[in-house]
Amino acid sequence: MLETSWFDPVAFYIGPFAIRWYGLAYVSGFIAAFFFAKRYYFPAHQISHQLLDPFMSSMIISVIVGGRLGHILFYNLYQAIEDPMVIFKIWQGGMSFHGALIGLTIGLFIFSSYHRLSFWVLSDFVCLVAPCGIFFGRLANFINGELVGRVTDAWWAVVFPMVDQLPRHPSQLYEALFEGVFLGLLMWRLFRKTYAPGFISGFFLCAYAVIRFCMEFFRMPECPYGCYFGLDMGQMLSIVMFMTGLMILLRKTQYQQH
Repeated sequence: MLETSWFDPVAFYIGPFAIRWYGLAYVSGFIAAFFFAKRYYFPAHQISHQLLDPFMSSMIISVIVGGRLGHILFYNLYQAIEDPMVIFKIWQGGMSFHGALIGLTIGLFIFSSYHRLSFWVLSDFVCLVAPCGIFFGRLANFINGELVGRVTDAWWAVVFPMVDQLPRHPSQLYEALFEGVFLGLLMWRLFRKTYAPGFISGFFLCAYAVIRFCMEFFRMPECPYGCYFGLDMGQMLSIVMFMTGLMILLRKTQYQQH
């Protein structure tokens, strides 16, 4: 049994400034996305390299704003109403994947419209690199001792002292493996084949939704507004995500057949 008390959320210091693993996770994901776009994706779709920097900047802003506001709206609205300043305390943790996805969708629509690019081509790129960011993010969640798993007597159980002394599923590592590594390999296989623009986006939404829905059974349920039909907030959002992805897949499959 592993105890996470020896993990320090701070990776290192630069003078008086603390560099946290959580921040490094985001930076690592964005760096990987940048080089993938520069080396493979943008040349393959004949997108000017001059758009790479503004594109990445807009995506970073979209992820941070969407992820934070999504967390507040989906999981922490009551506290934000009592103390609005909590919205800006990003260093305390609290980013929603589903919120980041909504933020990215809005950011992609604005960027693609302004530069007259295909929304679906850019969306497919985001979905291809998303598992990499998810992988690093879940590792950071584990180090921070947040989004902990349910109590278990499994031999690989982990104790999170900042929560309690009970052995729990290392659900963050499960998600890093399945939402990060496994889904990333699936997306890489799709990238190496030819599909109608948007097909990869639809596949990602469906695949992530199914994996996340299953992973929620190992995580402590988050039901800030109550659980319905035995499902927590993450599972309900994943159902909406799956249905959206399925509609996109059906449309893109019909388009490809014609």
